[in-house]
Amino acid sequence: MAHRNLRTGCIFLTIGAVILSFNCTKRLTEEQRVAKAHEIHESVLTIDTHCDTPLHMLQEGWDIGQRHESGTRGSGEIDFPRMIEGKLDASFFAVFVSQAERTTQGHARAKRQADHLIDLAKNACTTYAHLAELTTTPEDAHRLEAIGKRAVFMGMENGYPVGTDLS
Repeated sequence: MAHRNLRTGCIFLTIGAVILSFNCTKRLTEEQRVAKAHEIHESVLTIDTHCDTPLHMLQEGWDIGQRHESGTRGSGEIDFPRMIEGKLDASFFAVFVSQAERTTQGHARAKRQADHLIDLAKNACTTYAHLAELTTTPEDAHRLEAIGKRAVFMGMENGYPVGTDLS
């Protein structure tokens, strides 16, 4: 476990060292650079630190378990098949609600919307439990990586849904 934590903690140092070595040693061919990049990608826990996928889950018929062509309207940035194809181990799903009136009613509406987005992410992980799990710790992300599942973290973008009640 300590090795995996050390590995995760050193991702940026490793990438920096590789970039430095690319520039300071003999010139590598494009093929060698690509091979080295794939080697690094395979050896670290890869994480997308922000995706708006929960907003796409609001669309009727949009299914995170189905592959959506990148760049097409409504495709979303992340779906489980593309995470697997791209060897993306984890992603932070953004719980985003636009800010409106700072009133009791406005905060209550925003909280309901945020709760709905959270429920959509939870339901996606339940429906596709063989592909992904909701997680809150780096240890869980490593555990899931080891068994071939994707880790889904959630992060709130904009504190408006919290309103005046931190509970």
